[in-house]
Amino acid sequence: MNFLDNLVLPQSAEHLQLLNYLLALSLLVLIPYLAVLLGFTFISAIFYRKGISSSNEEYLKISKLLIDSVTFNKVMVLGFGFIPLITTGLILVQVLYLSGVHVENYFYISIISFIVSFLFIYSFKHSLGIYLVTKTVSNNQSDEIVKDYAEKTKHINKKYPAWGLFFLLISVYFLTSGIQLSTNNILWGTDYNFFSSLLSFSTIFYFLAFLSLSVLLSYSVFIFLLKKNENDFTENYLQEFSKTGLSGVLISVITYTLFITLRLVFTPYSGLSFDYFLLMIFTFVFLLIIANQSYNMLKELKLKSVNSVLFVTVIVILLSVVQNTSAFSISSNREITKIADKYLIYQDEFKQSLGITTVVISGEEIYKGKCIACHAFDKKVVGPPYNQVLVKYEGKIDDLVKFILNPVKINPDYPAMPNQGVKPAEAKAVAEYILSTYKK
Repeated sequence: MNFLDNLVLPQSAEHLQLLNYLLALSLLVLIPYLAVLLGFTFISAIFYRKGISSSNEEYLKISKLLIDSVTFNKVMVLGFGFIPLITTGLILVQVLYLSGVHVENYFYISIISFIVSFLFIYSFKHSLGIYLVTKTVSNNQSDEIVKDYAEKTKHINKKYPAWGLFFLLISVYFLTSGIQLSTNNILWGTDYNFFSSLLSFSTIFYFLAFLSLSVLLSYSVFIFLLKKNENDFTENYLQEFSKTGLSGVLISVITYTLFITLRLVFTPYSGLSFDYFLLMIFTFVFLLIIANQSYNMLKELKLKSVNSVLFVTVIVILLSVVQNTSAFSISSNREITKIADKYLIYQDEFKQSLGITTVVISGEEIYKGKCIACHAFDKKVVGPPYNQVLVKYEGKIDDLVKFILNPVKINPDYPAMPNQGVKPAEAKAVAEYILSTYKK
């Protein structure tokens, strides 16, 4: 079960930062597509059952419109679903492979379940088209074979979307579990197991939050498609579908607002930052805009602001993805440092195998070249003296390395330390030097 784990390679800090950007890009494609695929499959199945039970062509027509919109070709599923899902798994495994966290197990099941759900959903799409054709033919002529085939297809179509939704929900749930484990560094290195993370309250909470987000995006796209194809439906059914879509948007706005409010409770302290809170505030504002415009349209039953509702909903989705990737980036900082250090060792060993001399990094030389202009061990220069600040870093060299790589303002009596642009190995060397010298 460690196939993905065997694909990892030592990477430099710069490459790992690029992987974080690639992770954000993958999720920006994957999450909206999974949300709409899940929502449209469910809504299409509901309208299909209504159309079958009442023999109503309008319900069958909207059912086909929805399922065709989200599965109009196989390349779409490959490019927006399968490839980003695999990419996300590979990136998380690459960044966390030294942490002892086996997120790859969650992605095996997620990928397999997604493929199975894709087969059922596409079977429903094509069977629905066949049913509508055979139904039309059987209505125009008394061919018992065609009627029998239409009847069989009608019943088979009730099973396909149900199984498709079942496996798609499994795929999303395991994806959620893997992402949540990767952003919660409190569990790394503990005696956690596969099922404890899978059945954790945090995973269940974020899965339900995703479902709420899926409803919001799906109904926003739904009313957009209604507006675009309004001439294909009678006035009465257009109003009925509009009311259904706008009500779904409003309900999902309320539920998702509740989820993102409670999210603060379940986000690890290490994953919180100023940017995280700022993104949350923007999300609240955009949700209020969506609710206001949707309520006005529902009151008048006129689809006049569907473009802006869809646009703002997409922004909410993007903010949600950015929050998750930001939390992962913060949680994985220490792992990135460890991998970068291992990369330097790997690089030195490779150079030695080629007979190339390895450059020894001198912490003292770095100190004299970069640090001595602002710092001294026993007196104030530009920054504070080391004998005052290094006390809190005794036995915590990793924290000092992290500060050197990404300095932040701590003491209001001194200016913020500028980023020196040193590499992880250089930061560690100078940290070891100043700590050892300070102790003397």
